[in-house]
Amino acid sequence: MEKQDWAYMNINFFKTQEIDYLMSRKGGSSYVVIYQMLHLMTLNNDGVIANCKEQSWASIAENIAHKCNYFNCSIVKHAIKNFLSLELLVILDDGTVQLTREEKYWRT
Repeated sequence: MEKQDWAYMNINFFKTQEIDYLMSRKGGSSYVVIYQMLHLMTLNNDGVIANCKEQSWASIAENIAHKCNYFNCSIVKHAIKNFLSLELLVILDDGTVQLTREEKYWRT
């Protein structure tokens, strides 16, 4: 049987300031779903999405849009911009693009 990993969403996930802000934006519900999908897709690699020194932002957005399947590249680009400004997504010194894993959102 295949091993399964679990992510537990905090009961107050939608009440956090950052998620509330995203939900208030035009297209914000899509941003939140993209954020949740990225968390699930990166459960086994500490939230690492890509490396911006190795790939362009356009390429990263295209890759995410392809993996998320339901969202076009434009929506993903806007989501990334919002995630970066809210520090839900960070760029490490080596160029690694990584989701922050705060307990106020998730527990694995």
